[in-house]
Amino acid sequence: LLSFVLAQVIGNNLPLPVTAIMYRVGTSWFFILIYLLILFLLLELIRVTGLFPVTRFMYRSWLGFGTLVGMLTLVLTWGYIVYLNKARVTLSLTVNKEMKAQGSLKIVAISDLHLGYGIGKKEFESWIELINKENPDIVLIAGDAIDNSVRPLYEQGIAELFKQINARYGVYASPGNHEYIAGISKSLAFLKEAGVTVLRDSVALINNAFYVAGRDDRTNATRKSVKELTDTLDKSKLLILLDHQPFQLEQAERNGI
Repeated sequence: LLSFVLAQVIGNNLPLPVTAIMYRVGTSWFFILIYLLILFLLLELIRVTGLFPVTRFMYRSWLGFGTLVGMLTLVLTWGYIVYLNKARVTLSLTVNKEMKAQGSLKIVAISDLHLGYGIGKKEFESWIELINKENPDIVLIAGDAIDNSVRPLYEQGIAELFKQINARYGVYASPGNHEYIAGISKSLAFLKEAGVTVLRDSVALINNAFYVAGRDDRTNATRKSVKELTDTLDKSKLLILLDHQPFQLEQAERNGI
C-alpha cells in the first residue's frame, strides 16, 4: 500500500516505468486486502453463528491457512480472467423518436478506461481494435477515461491512439470523478488534443438527427440539472445522456431521455 501512496504523491516526479510499477504493486495489494477483509468477515460470521468450528479450523492450522490462501488465489485469478476478457453487451433499442434522416444508429458506449500508470498504451491499443471492429456510427465515453494523471498519457502518446478510433460522427465524452482527480483543466486539455469532444454540461446536435448531452460529474456540486440541459431542445429528436455516476435517474426519465 505504501507504494500506491508514494505513486500518488511523488509519482509524477519519478521515471514513468518506476511509477507504473509502484502503482501496479500498490493497487494489487489494495485488492488483495479488500478480498482478505471479505473472507475474514465471512469466517467471523460463520464463527458467530456456530455453523462451523472456525476457531479450531483457522488458528494454528496449516489446513486453514492453505484453504484461505487457496480461496484468495482462486478469487483473484477469476477476477483477472474476467478483466482480460472484456464483456461485450449488445442492446437493441427501439425509440419513439423521429430518425428519418438517420435511420439506425450504432453506438459503442464505454466508460472507466482509467488510462494512466496502471493501464497504458498496449492495452488501450487492444481496446481500440475491439471498438473499430464494431464499425460504430459514434463512440461515447461516460467518464473516467483518465485515471489520476495526464502525464503518462502524454509520455506514451495516448492522444494519437484516440485519433485511431474510427466512428462516423466521432468520439464524445463526459467527465468523471477521475478527470477531477487528475485535474479537470489538464484532463479537458488532453481529451481535446486527443480529438475527443467533451460535453461538460453541454449538448451536441449530431447530423441534425439526434442529441448527445453530457453532464459534468457530480464532483461539481453546481453542475446543471438534466432539466437545465434539455429544456430548450427539440424533444421530437432522440436524446442521449452521458452521466458518469448514475444518480437521480428519474430526472432523465422526466426529461424525455
